[in-house]
Amino acid sequence: MPIATYKFTVEGQQIGFNNRLKLSGLADILQLAAWRHAVELGFGLEELIAEYGLTWAMAKLQIKVEDFPVYGSELKVITWPKRKDHFYAYRDLEVYCKDQKIATATSSYLMIDLKTRRPVSLIDKYEHLLDQENKHAIEEPPKKIASFQPMNWMEIKTGLTDLDINNHVNNVKYLDWA
Repeated sequence: MPIATYKFTVEGQQIGFNNRLKLSGLADILQLAAWRHAVELGFGLEELIAEYGLTWAMAKLQIKVEDFPVYGSELKVITWPKRKDHFYAYRDLEVYCKDQKIATATSSYLMIDLKTRRPVSLIDKYEHLLDQENKHAIEEPPKKIASFQPMNWMEIKTGLTDLDINNHVNNVKYLDWA
């Protein structure tokens, strides 16, 4: 059963002015848990890049937060690959602090061919890992955000430190900017 549990400590760079975990800090922890689990299950980024010229790219993320713990808090993240369709792989996560569920998340990822920069079909891939299709942290899949009219905006120029291994702005950066 591919369910994994990871422990994290809320670190200084993940908190805001109020000494509480920022949303971007939580997203960073979720991303680390998903990354570690993918490696353990045999489809981690380094292996995909080196052996197949493929990479993962997060497409959507939905997080529901009950509480933002303070600096130094011990967190437990439980995660599992949930299901997949033709192009998207779905992963759910639950976050606990002192045995209290403080957040749930669901995410979707695309597998991308690094040469063509196009999505790769997930048909006939990783079927043996999808035994948690009916276990949900958040039942509905993450959705595209409806269009909205921003009340305030600013232009942001990205730099090298904003980019991830895929040369895309990392999802955590978008949350900091928002």
